[in-house]
Amino acid sequence: MWPGDDLTGRTVVAYAGLPGEPDLDPALDDLLRRGARVVLPIVTRLGEPLRFGEVSAAMSTLRPQGRWGIREPAAQWSATALLAEAVPDLILVPALGFGPGGARLGNGGGFYDRTFGPFGEAPLDHGQSPRTARGPRVVGVCFADETDLPGLTVEPWDLRIGEILTEDGLEWLSAEK
Repeated sequence: MWPGDDLTGRTVVAYAGLPGEPDLDPALDDLLRRGARVVLPIVTRLGEPLRFGEVSAAMSTLRPQGRWGIREPAAQWSATALLAEAVPDLILVPALGFGPGGARLGNGGGFYDRTFGPFGEAPLDHGQSPRTARGPRVVGVCFADETDLPGLTVEPWDLRIGEILTEDGLEWLSAEK
């Protein structure tokens, strides 16, 4: 994604994959080795936005936490503080699938919508070309057979995703709703 070996000064918000989600651990470990900051979400409780913490060692050192058994670092920032203090270049958002217009099928908690959606704690410009969007680049992550899912719609409060990353590469989603 970025040329060169030294990624000092770059910040990536990603996730520690759950069973059935693409495993980003090798890529995140590589980013850490190359000097990038890697930040992961922390699930607080239902109905609340995500918090965030920085990974300080290999992904394999993180242990499952809380009700959902997600590997998480210690909490450091709210979403607003994350965008102001850690200043991410890229946010990778997991999904069970994507549909037209940037519709995202998550695990049903609405955490990313409450955090980064239009009415969330720290709304992002999303569903736009990375060349015209302000703020961090937001990329959804899923398996290739989980794209173009019929019947998914974008609600006014949803975080829309403009591009997705699968094992086949990057794909721009259509702007239709």
